[in-house]
Amino acid sequence: MSKHISIVLIALVVCILVVAIWTENGLRSEKTGNDSIKQAQTPPPAAQQEKRKWDIEVPDFTIIDKSPENEKIVGSQYQNAKYKFRFTVPDGWDYFPPGAAHTIVKVGQKRMGISMIVSVFPYDNPNLKHYQHTQQEMDDHLSVVRPAMRSQNIEPTKVELEKSFLYNYPAYTTWVEYMNKGAGMEIEYISLTTQCVMYGGLYNIIIMLPKQLWTEEMANRVMNSINSFRFDFY
Repeated sequence: MSKHISIVLIALVVCILVVAIWTENGLRSEKTGNDSIKQAQTPPPAAQQEKRKWDIEVPDFTIIDKSPENEKIVGSQYQNAKYKFRFTVPDGWDYFPPGAAHTIVKVGQKRMGISMIVSVFPYDNPNLKHYQHTQQEMDDHLSVVRPAMRSQNIEPTKVELEKSFLYNYPAYTTWVEYMNKGAGMEIEYISLTTQCVMYGGLYNIIIMLPKQLWTEEMANRVMNSINSFRFDFY
């Protein structure tokens, strides 16, 4: 397995573990009232790749800068000038302290066990602006996701990996279903992770929520937020 795939895998597992702990704490005092479980939906077809060039100051991903001066909230849109991205936060979702070292922003509904984080990790190949991995490397990545998650006491029941896009830029989407045991409850969770290499860093967008909340309406809200993600070239 290549070193670059290893970096992607480590970022994925770390982010899932951090969010899993956070969402478990949010469920300690309340169970969700929605008993209907709908089949998890496959994300809609990605946009076509757009070829763009840029001449910008590349962010430093080795020391994560969480200064409030980097952030701006305009209506429902979150903007970060340091790491040059923005996205729309779903209505009714709150902001929470980022917590983990690589997490830039965290939003969600804690009492319902819904969370969304954007994190960044250094990616040690500055010449690789987008993913350029082979199918074999993807297969290698997928083959080690389950044992890597089990090593962190996360038992996946379903793992899928596919090439996708973040806005117009090549990305990977990992769909994971797993059992979250805690607070006297056993709840099946969904984790939807989109990873994209940009500016020499690895961007991770992770949505996690109880599977029973993954209705058509919720899927639309989540995908609209992911599809609103933009990289700002300034």
